[in-house]
Amino acid sequence: MLLKLFPTLTQHPANAARLRGLILQLAVQGKLTAQWRATNPEVESTAVLLEKIAEEKARLVKEKKIKKEKSLPEITEEEKPFALPEGWAWCRLRDLVSILGDGIHGTPQYDDMGNVFFINGNNLNDGLINIKPNTKKVSEEEAQKHFKPLNERTVLVSINGTIGNTAFYNGERIMLGKSACYFNLLTDIDKEYIRNVLKTNYFLEHAFKAATGTTIKNVSLRTMRAFCIPLPPFAEQKAIVAVVEQLLAEVDQLEAQTQARQRLQADYLTSALRDLTSAGSVQRTPQPGAPAESSLAQLLPMVSDAEGVKQLRAAILQLAVQGQLTANWRANRKSGATTEAHASAGLEVESAAVLLEKIAEEKAHMVKEKKIKKEKPLPAITEEEKPFALPEGWAWCRLDDILAVVGGVTKGKKATHDMVTALYLRVANVQRGYLDLEVMKEIVVSKTDFEKYQLLAEDLLIVEGGDYDKVGRCAIWGNEIKDCIYQNHVFRVRPYQKEGLSAMFMMQYINSPDMRRYFESCSKQTTNLASINKTQLRSAPLAIPPLEEQKAIVEKVDSLMALCDQLEAALAAGEQQLTQLMESCVREVVAATP
Repeated sequence: MLLKLFPTLTQHPANAARLRGLILQLAVQGKLTAQWRATNPEVESTAVLLEKIAEEKARLVKEKKIKKEKSLPEITEEEKPFALPEGWAWCRLRDLVSILGDGIHGTPQYDDMGNVFFINGNNLNDGLINIKPNTKKVSEEEAQKHFKPLNERTVLVSINGTIGNTAFYNGERIMLGKSACYFNLLTDIDKEYIRNVLKTNYFLEHAFKAATGTTIKNVSLRTMRAFCIPLPPFAEQKAIVAVVEQLLAEVDQLEAQTQARQRLQADYLTSALRDLTSAGSVQRTPQPGAPAESSLAQLLPMVSDAEGVKQLRAAILQLAVQGQLTANWRANRKSGATTEAHASAGLEVESAAVLLEKIAEEKAHMVKEKKIKKEKPLPAITEEEKPFALPEGWAWCRLDDILAVVGGVTKGKKATHDMVTALYLRVANVQRGYLDLEVMKEIVVSKTDFEKYQLLAEDLLIVEGGDYDKVGRCAIWGNEIKDCIYQNHVFRVRPYQKEGLSAMFMMQYINSPDMRRYFESCSKQTTNLASINKTQLRSAPLAIPPLEEQKAIVEKVDSLMALCDQLEAALAAGEQQLTQLMESCVREVVAATP
């Protein structure tokens, strides 16, 4: 069953790693070679093999080639985690080796001109000794001081820090550090089989359970010597190695095919979305007849993961602020059609230019009545600042032309009277497109500051800076908390004339890729941090549609984002099904008798 499901299971990246672990676990339990045993009934048992190994060790002790070691206790039933097939036997790792030790417990005398590499556990990887560019070197003389009898039967295992990495010794000129355990296998023990045992979850769980240390784990040589090995006859060891190699190669191939297919889909999706969103550039005005949403629908089958959905959401916002999602809306309105909401059959929609004039009049009135301060005029928008051509009825303006920007309250500011305790919004509360109000904090401010910074319904909140991806993050305040203010790392943006602007449209615009690129281009950046100032935010160029079209855009975006939600849920459900299928396979295979 498991083999037949390989192509399906490897569609989920996490399952490939699980499959490798399961293959190794089944191998050392004898569950991959049941058929082999049936066709090879006359193989010499492990019990006989262990007798021969014991005789070989006794001979080496007698010849004074190895030291006689203290006997270890017999393996108890509690130490045997699973049953073994007939002809197998449990033994301790020490029973199978002529020597087991580790490297120097200290710092050697390094020598940049030396020709011997100083190796630790982090140099062991997938059966090979990995000499890195920063691997230290020692002289031949230093290496001889700490000589270890490595040979073609040597297996190396990392036992400190990174636990369980393995390698074979192939004559490299090396000196061992303390995090590299080594042991030399005796006759008729296949070193690839032993390495497979050391790669199983069975060994790793045993090692971590016995390890000491908190930050850096360490497995003792005593633990390594006493580790219980499920040992098959020598011929079956080789058969297991061959089966494992074949199955792991199949998993690698299927995983590579899945990754290649996903890369191809991701590359196509990225390219197609780039082409689609660049269609609204200065060289081309959005036209009716081939709505962008139809093109988006054609790309849905190419979305195979959460990153693809993220790209799709960004493309929807980009197309929205370019007017490409409402090209048919404008055509229907112009012809008097009533097939779409907000089409205002046959009625003339007030242009953005007229809307901006009214907002400018309201702004001037507010300055005259001293409701807002008169700011230094900003320069007119240049052609270079316009990233795309505008649909008919739209107009360019700077953010400051339509929205008042006010920074937040400064923490720690001293006040002497009329103090008020209030909840306040921090950067962490303002996410991209929504507010996270799970953790709120209080601040004590003067009554004057409270009134100045108090939030009202449909205020826009924009993050000043922080981590690179936080700059310009925007959400709408919906009066979720009574009497709330905001801190100075968040800007409050409020329209001069609420009747002419959709707060939801403005939030979608500010969170669009075009605005994110603007913030990126002008933000002050330090190590892993970036920020924008008030003037840069006020200066941001905006493409403003008529109010009715703003509402139509919001409706389109909401419906398309709902599709993204459904797609994301379907992808998650698919991954969950593959995970459950993997778990089911594991339970069924592990429960089967050897």
